[in-house]
Amino acid sequence: MAPHFKDVSGLIFTKGSPSCGHDPVEYQNEAGGPGITKGLWADHLEKCYPSIPKIDSGRLNNDHLKETFLSQVLCYFNFGLLEKRPKFLIKFHEQHKFYILQYGSSHLKALGQTCAGITPKNFKQKYLDYSEVLFKKTFKGTITIKKRINVLEHMAGFFKKEISQKDKKDLQKSILAFKNKKISFAKVLILLWSLTKSCGQPYLKNQKIFSYYLKN
Repeated sequence: MAPHFKDVSGLIFTKGSPSCGHDPVEYQNEAGGPGITKGLWADHLEKCYPSIPKIDSGRLNNDHLKETFLSQVLCYFNFGLLEKRPKFLIKFHEQHKFYILQYGSSHLKALGQTCAGITPKNFKQKYLDYSEVLFKKTFKGTITIKKRINVLEHMAGFFKKEISQKDKKDLQKSILAFKNKKISFAKVLILLWSLTKSCGQPYLKNQKIFSYYLKN
């Protein structure tokens, strides 16, 4: 029987638990030998709620995995708040463009195609399809430095005609520093957010990637 999760946007499981471990855990099989499986309760919840973001508690010690999980929780929460009308799903997609691009251009393209041709008549199915692609496929992908550099370069492109040569060089230096693992992704986002506010950049100011990773 499925538990009732009305207001849950993320699940944290107990690392290594035979009942609540989301990652594979060791157990003793019927023959007395070692076996590996997912915790029974965790596996049950995965089947009941495949879309809700989940993580094992041990993974929270990794800053990147923790950051990714928390951003997914926020995204899932905001998706649940959507008014069930075509224009709001389209707006959600537009505001999450660069957040989704972290997972790869193919995922962004697939979600964009899902939004294409949306009407009040087909909205229900489009909404379900979008949820399926975002939470069950896109979020299962991997965010890499290379993919994030692609995101940062695309965002930097919005300032080609709006900032000085010095600011452009500083921005490129920051992106290079991130590529070389000298600064964090958030550090570059802080710079981009500062430029977005100072230039009044209308498209970037509504991008959720800022609020998902920066503490305002």
